[in-house]
Amino acid sequence: MIQIAYLLATGISELAPMNKPRILCLHGKFQSGSIFSNKIAGARRKLAREYDLHFLEGPIILTQNENESNACDGGDDTDIPRGWW
Repeated sequence: MIQIAYLLATGISELAPMNKPRILCLHGKFQSGSIFSNKIAGARRKLAREYDLHFLEGPIILTQNENESNACDGGDDTDIPRGWW
């Protein structure tokens, strides 16, 4: 009973679910958050059990260049190649 009173007094509840640790996932050059998420699908499924994964989009939209080996082949707006600088 004393332990419950202490938890209630301090605002901590054992019944409240614990938040999962978060992982920030940043894609590489000429990728996007959705492309990176798809590339690591197997690992993502396993990690998602214990962690919240957050995939961000780079702020700079890049033009596709034939010399770049990582360029994607089109698709919707989420597949537009992006970069961070």
